[in-house]
Amino acid sequence: MANQNAADGCEWMNMEGKSMRKSCLQMLFLSLALLPLNAYAATLYTEGFEYANNQAWIDSPWQDFSCTASELPGIMEISADRAFTGTKSLKYTYTGINQLKNCWMDRHYPAREEIWTREWLFVDPAFRSQFPPTKHIFNGGLVAGTGGYPNGWTSIGHADNQWGIGWQGTGSVASDSTIFTTPLPLGQWACIEVHLKMNTPNVANGIVQTWVNGTLKNNDTTFLMRRSSVTINGVWLNTSNANYSYNRLYRQHGLGVMYLDDLVVGDTRIGCGGTPPPPDTQTPSVPQNLSASAASSSQINLSWNAAT
Repeated sequence: MANQNAADGCEWMNMEGKSMRKSCLQMLFLSLALLPLNAYAATLYTEGFEYANNQAWIDSPWQDFSCTASELPGIMEISADRAFTGTKSLKYTYTGINQLKNCWMDRHYPAREEIWTREWLFVDPAFRSQFPPTKHIFNGGLVAGTGGYPNGWTSIGHADNQWGIGWQGTGSVASDSTIFTTPLPLGQWACIEVHLKMNTPNVANGIVQTWVNGTLKNNDTTFLMRRSSVTINGVWLNTSNANYSYNRLYRQHGLGVMYLDDLVVGDTRIGCGGTPPPPDTQTPSVPQNLSASAASSSQINLSWNAAT
C-alpha cells in the first residue's frame, strides 16, 4: 500500500506495518550530498614585482636572498624602466661569465609533482647568452637529505638566444643537458609557459612542455627525471621522491639586460591572457524549492533549484 504525504511530498510505503518516510528522507539527503560542487585550479602564487624598492621585495614572501638590498642594483632589481602590466618589473643585468657577484632569491609553495608556470619576458635586442647558458628560473624541490635533485632550469643559450629547459641530477649524462627549442623574440614582451610533471620513478613518463607566445615549442611526454635514489661519493644526485616546491630567480652568466613580469605558478595551464580565478572558498547556498513526486510505488522524482 502506498500513500502520498501532502506535508513533505515524500511517498509513504507501509511494509509490515512500518512507515518508510524516514528512508525516503534519507534518500533525499543522500541525493543532495552527491551533487557536484564547482572547483577551481590552485594558483600557487602570482608575482608582479610592484614593490616600492628592493628592500620591500626582500621583506616580501620571497626568501633565502643571497644579496642585500644595497647589492641588488646592477644585478637583479625592482625597476620602473619598463613593465608588462603595472609600473614595474624585475630587471636582470648581465656583465659576462663568472661575474664577481651573483644574486638569487627563492619563493616556496606546497610541494607538487606537477606544475605550470607563466611569465612575461622582455629580452633586450643587445642581449647575448654565453656558455654556460644563462640560467633564468629554477624549478625543483627540497627533499630532506637529498640535495633537491633532479631539477630543471629555464635557460637561454646559443648565439641566437634560444629558449630551453636545463636538467640537473637526472642520473643520466644524456638527460643532464639543456633542451633548447626556439630563438626568443627580442625587443618585445614574450609570453613564456612551462609545464613540468615528475615521472613515475624509473618510468619514462615525465612531461616537459614549453610554449612561446602560445605556440608549443617542446612536447616531451617520455622524460626520465626520477630514478631510484642515486648517490656518488655520498652525494645525492637523484631521488625517487623528488618534487617541485620552490622557484629560484637567478642572475648568473650572460651579457645584456632582460626584464621579468607577471610570473604565475599553478597546478593547471595559466595561459597568456591572465591568471585563473581565485579558489572558490565560499560555502554553497542551500538548494531552494525542493519538491518530490511519486512516479511509482518504488520511485520518487525530486527537483530543486541548484545551489550557487
